[in-house]
Amino acid sequence: MAIIMIEKVFEIFKEICSVPHGSGNTELISEYCVNFAKKHSLRYYKDEAGNVVIYKDPTEGFETSPAVILQGHLDMVCVKTGKSTIDFEKDGLKLIETDDFISAEGTSLGADDAIAIAFCLAVLESDSIAHPPLEVVFTADEETGMYGAKALDTSVLSGKMMINIDSEEEGTLLVSCAGGVRADASFEIKTENNFCDALKITLNGLTGGHSGTEIDKGRLNAVIALAKLIKDDDVQLVSIDGGSADNAIASFCSAVITSKNLEKTKNKIESAFEKLRRSCGGTDKNITISFEKTKAQYPINETLSKSVISCICEVPDGVISMSENIKELVQTSLNLGIIATGENKIKITHALRSSLSAEKEELSKKLEAHYKKFGAKVNFHSDYPAWEFKENSILQRVITQTYKEIYGKDMTVCAIHAGLECGLFAGKIKDLDCVSLGPDIFDIHSTSERLSKKSAERVFDMLIKALSKLN
Repeated sequence: MAIIMIEKVFEIFKEICSVPHGSGNTELISEYCVNFAKKHSLRYYKDEAGNVVIYKDPTEGFETSPAVILQGHLDMVCVKTGKSTIDFEKDGLKLIETDDFISAEGTSLGADDAIAIAFCLAVLESDSIAHPPLEVVFTADEETGMYGAKALDTSVLSGKMMINIDSEEEGTLLVSCAGGVRADASFEIKTENNFCDALKITLNGLTGGHSGTEIDKGRLNAVIALAKLIKDDDVQLVSIDGGSADNAIASFCSAVITSKNLEKTKNKIESAFEKLRRSCGGTDKNITISFEKTKAQYPINETLSKSVISCICEVPDGVISMSENIKELVQTSLNLGIIATGENKIKITHALRSSLSAEKEELSKKLEAHYKKFGAKVNFHSDYPAWEFKENSILQRVITQTYKEIYGKDMTVCAIHAGLECGLFAGKIKDLDCVSLGPDIFDIHSTSERLSKKSAERVFDMLIKALSKLN
């Protein structure tokens, strides 16, 4: 049965990948889930935020069992290479499939969290999986601030046990996570009314990745790296744009600059890049730089230009502190995810994370003071709580026992630095017993993202066996 069921999982997964579902653009995938419920005569609930809940009655022998919530999110982080022509607003992904992996051509895959939707819908469709009453929750816009989970009225749920399927490492059961907040900094642009010869510089091919799970890997941030390359008394900034999501380490960035001697400036930047390239081969071996001569109108005021570049070069980024209690766990971090030059301002977006609310607040104040020093303002939003460890968890016991029966070894139970919706659900549902699991997904939130098919098969098998024990 497991082989037949996993084929259904991958069939649904591919259908999901054909539906545009980037953050802020989840209406089509939300409707896909609603239509699935209608097709299979399942009761459902959809709210104005785009969240969908699908209910399924218990199978025989589970009539008196308490309901179990299965949960994942509908949106994906949309990242693409400079050569990709995909329009994430309207195009599906171009999948690449081998015996071992599924990935996407030139873009992120969105297995975070399409595999959760596929697992859940396959369970809902099956008539052969034994399970208690199910309440399957698909939330909107998790990646940009967990807006769906924040908006969800949890009175539509009766379950006190929840399995979140939003982890990326087989054999690891998450039982706690960091809280976080988003920060938008902005510089008001003062331009000079003249045309000039300019140089567009593009840094590309950096590894990037998830700003929670991979922030400690030492990978370069393209925005900060480019700012350091162009920092020079002779450089005047016209524009700077890079990164694709606040919770993804920026893997590309472009800047248009002018100077008194562009050829000399280009040579200095090329020399500095060569030193950078040699030093980052262990983390960003595919890094490239390109130059394009152009004409630019309205370069940014010289004084402000220097402030913007210096501010980016000096901004705190990456791991801020490590946990003293849990080995190798990042406690607090900061990621510069996006920079964008508009008509009147330059906007810079950060994701802050911490498992300690006091450190999160302290870092927020430090970031605000940093930008104030350079004449910028900061707006904080999308604050979400940490998910605290729960002792005597039934789900933890059942799933770890099931894992040991299948794999013959103990499952790793741990906390994670990335933010998960579990904290929001735990804050809304009293005494919620919650865990998070998932198959191996590598390099999420990057164009190298890939899902292990064999791992997905094993984890799905473990999930349905665990459900059969919750009676």
